Amino acid sequence: MMQSLIRALILPAAVVLLTAGCSGPTSTVKGQVFYNGEPLPGADLEFRPESDLNLGSFGGQTDNEGRFDIKIGKGTGMNAKPGRYVVLVTKGKAMGVSPEAGRTEEERVKALMETGPGGPGATAGGFGILPAKYGGAATTPFKVEISAGGNDLNPFRLEGPALKK
Repeated sequence: MMQSLIRALILPAAVVLLTAGCSGPTSTVKGQVFYNGEPLPGADLEFRPESDLNLGSFGGQTDNEGRFDIKIGKGTGMNAKPGRYVVLVTKGKAMGVSPEAGRTEEERVKALMETGPGGPGATAGGFGILPAKYGGAATTPFKVEISAGGNDLNPFRLEGPALKK
């Protein structure tokens, strides 16, 4: 009888401890992107540390209503930490081999913070179909503080010429 009672108390406690050890703190970053007042589907968002490169960067894409829901932290594949970020928004950005190949992650992030996507010598098409200012770390107007837990960000409102359909 005593052994059954001990098992009944120890087993749930062990499961709680193991579960807590396997998962880590995660944060959720939610928001919406608008372009000229309309939701912007298929936009790529990149959150880059404003100054502390140790925070790591993370990103996501908007759905058909321009909404995004990104999980960061241990076990999410995006190991960024809470802190201050600049937010880059692009759509249809040119893909290909980066001129930054061979750089360390720290060198790459530092160059991106200074010059924007593609680094020095990037082509004008590197920002896709949105105005270039939204895709450059030095020119984006979007800066956010990400904290542990839930983050419901104010909408990102972009303005510019009509987009080609």
